[in-house]
Amino acid sequence: MTSEEDPVVLSFHTASLRASDLQTLAPKEWLGDGVIAFFAEVLRRRSDGPQHDVLWQPSVVELMCSLQGTEQAEAGASGMLPPVHDTMLLPVSDRYESTTDRGSGSHWSCILVQRGDDGWHGTHFDSMAPANDTAGEKVWQSFLAAQGKRAHGGKLSSAEVPPQENAHDCGLYVLALADELARSNEVSSTVELAKHLTPAAVADLRSRLNEWLQRWRKRGELESWAEVQGELGDYRK
Repeated sequence: MTSEEDPVVLSFHTASLRASDLQTLAPKEWLGDGVIAFFAEVLRRRSDGPQHDVLWQPSVVELMCSLQGTEQAEAGASGMLPPVHDTMLLPVSDRYESTTDRGSGSHWSCILVQRGDDGWHGTHFDSMAPANDTAGEKVWQSFLAAQGKRAHGGKLSSAEVPPQENAHDCGLYVLALADELARSNEVSSTVELAKHLTPAAVADLRSRLNEWLQRWRKRGELESWAEVQGELGDYRK
């Protein structure tokens, strides 16, 4: 599909959405990379606080995975990646399992990364566990490798996430968790976080985000979060 056939319909700072990206927020659609990347930028611009810079873009995670086992990773690839914070959320696609044929993927999950006194801790949130176990482990090991030889990290643990009730809402779990993390200055327990990720909650988020972004598309370019709020309100309740 050419750029003329699939034009950019929304831009906000470093992120943009094409018509095909926005379509993935429609009912019964599998969420695409573009919406996750755009949502990460929206969270980042809501506030200057580090908790709003929590969600990594899928393209960054994919780059990180591609570096595993290379000289860059052995030397510490953190300079090629976003600044690390005490809390981060890494999207995981099943396409990250392969080192040769990435494909388009068919399932999203995410890893909550937290820095503790004894090193890095990772918790995998998968609404269709154990579907992304292999991809999740790949992302986790790639993250640790990217921090350099002195990085310490424990075994990747798993949160008990309420299972999705369909084949298409997995990506909304990633957005819902990122939004939950961005709402608070302190991260609650992974058990409490997982309780918020219900099928009803993620379906509601899809509906609200889709309606909000469609209004933004009609309104046209907005340059700041204050302008977005003033013109469109908030996607949150």
